Amino acid sequence: MTSQERGDGAWNANLVDRHEFYKAFNVAMIASAIMMAWVAGVIIINHFATPIISTSNYHFNVQYRVGNREAMNGVVNNSLIPILLMYDRHPTWRANIEFQGQTLEHMEYLDNETFHNRTTLHGGINSSIALLRKLVNEGRISLIMVQYSSALALAYPYLPWYKSINYTQHLVQKHGLNRVSNVMLLQEGQFFLGAARVLADFPGVFDTILTTRESLSYFRVRNQAPLYTWSFNTRNPRQPASWNSTTIKVFPWWILPSNDAGAFHWNVWCQDGENVNTGFETTWEDTDFAYSDIKMKNHENQIADMERRGNVFMTIEQWMARVTSMGLVKPLDSYVPETHWQVFNYRSQFVWMGDSDDSDDGLICGMFYNTYQVLQAVEILLNYTRFNASPTINGTEYAWLYQNLTMAWMRLADGMVTDTTGLDPRWYETQHAYNMTRIVLASATYIKNYVVSKTPALAAAIAAGVQIIPFNFGPIVNWTTHDLATYDWSRTVITSPAGFTNFTRLAGAVDKSELPVALELVNNVTFDLASNRVDSIANPELDGLNYYSVTTRFKKYTSSDPLKWAYIKFLGDFSTIRYSPTMFEN
Repeated sequence: MTSQERGDGAWNANLVDRHEFYKAFNVAMIASAIMMAWVAGVIIINHFATPIISTSNYHFNVQYRVGNREAMNGVVNNSLIPILLMYDRHPTWRANIEFQGQTLEHMEYLDNETFHNRTTLHGGINSSIALLRKLVNEGRISLIMVQYSSALALAYPYLPWYKSINYTQHLVQKHGLNRVSNVMLLQEGQFFLGAARVLADFPGVFDTILTTRESLSYFRVRNQAPLYTWSFNTRNPRQPASWNSTTIKVFPWWILPSNDAGAFHWNVWCQDGENVNTGFETTWEDTDFAYSDIKMKNHENQIADMERRGNVFMTIEQWMARVTSMGLVKPLDSYVPETHWQVFNYRSQFVWMGDSDDSDDGLICGMFYNTYQVLQAVEILLNYTRFNASPTINGTEYAWLYQNLTMAWMRLADGMVTDTTGLDPRWYETQHAYNMTRIVLASATYIKNYVVSKTPALAAAIAAGVQIIPFNFGPIVNWTTHDLATYDWSRTVITSPAGFTNFTRLAGAVDKSELPVALELVNNVTFDLASNRVDSIANPELDGLNYYSVTTRFKKYTSSDPLKWAYIKFLGDFSTIRYSPTMFEN
């Protein structure tokens, strides 16, 4: 007897169970298939229903090879102009283009050369400025233009940066650019929340600064948002009232796409614009910025393909308006100190201010700071001789001298370009720093000699010494000519040595045994003081002055108790060190 014959009842019962199982299994499989189809359908529908929105950031730098005129021509004529022509061919496309005010001057120079048949602009156009103005004023290009040069703004006091921004605004008006962006993006992605000060000094002009998501991550910003805010409440009595409370928006951008504000958001481009259409690989290599038609057509075809797929092009302002309208703006949950892009590679801002192998960043920064002091003092003397109770120069002389002084400030900004420090400056870039310094000092000396020759009392006093106290000049708004005739100049231009103030000793005398400079380590918990070094360095470019280079290394150590933090005190007789009290501005 077979097993089947022995257990017909059990066998039949098993068949029923199997039938019910397969029936249930088939139902489950059908249900799962329906569910998977539904999920896939949702994904597909969501893919087609979710808008695709792009922004872009073309960063151009006419000082890419600072001091090299041919390279400047290449950046404008072979790279920037073809990009403008591309966007002119496509009225529905939008882009953000960033460059410095000096680029406008070079565009004007090339336009003039074209007018006089000494050169030919790309595409045979007559005026690059006119093309830019058309695209900007129609809202098709959002022009981000903050400072005059690609300066390392965060390495120097506020006044040179203010001058640079102010002159750039003059260029904006001169060339009829009516819709310049209110966003700040600086060379090498410089980011510092203190830039919010320009919101008070240039009301209605700026309200946002860009940084990268990488930088925010580096400094432990954990709350994700497409747009942030940061609010200040300063307590410095020297600052204007409007600076005592300021909120700045922080826009994070990145090379990777993201799902934000109900859209798939991506960047058409977010790096050096010169890489779009010049050279063969990357332009930070030694290329001559030769135009590449293949690269240009490839870039244009890629954007055109995205348009066919339904891409919506937006400027940064349009994207931020969308984000704001949806209530997605959040406050930063962590303070972010001064930094640059590629923050993990550049160790925040350190590489750009002290870590160069081929040149001395300390010398370059010290040289520019000393030049800034001289220029600042000369400007005060110029205002003094025009607006004191007994002016010694007339309005025509003042206007002429002030125009020369303004251009000296711009030459200083030109020299402060990032590429004179940091990542392996080329020899001609370092030389550019020296050249600009000499030009600025020559202009300052000429203006100083002129006003002194026109002011007998000042000529007599200057032989014994004159002290200029710049922070007594008041907040930055007093650097205009408003109300200077009623200003109390005795607080700023001190013509008698008996009235000089020694700012280095306001906190008490220093023991002479500690000369020239010594270090005192507070809380020796993280490193060995003996491993630190202080060098006193002299250089003829500093007009006979020395500067101090301090090298130290801290181990990683965290504590919430400030009494356990490690830091260094500098000790010494600093009365022989010339520096400006306007350092307090920073």
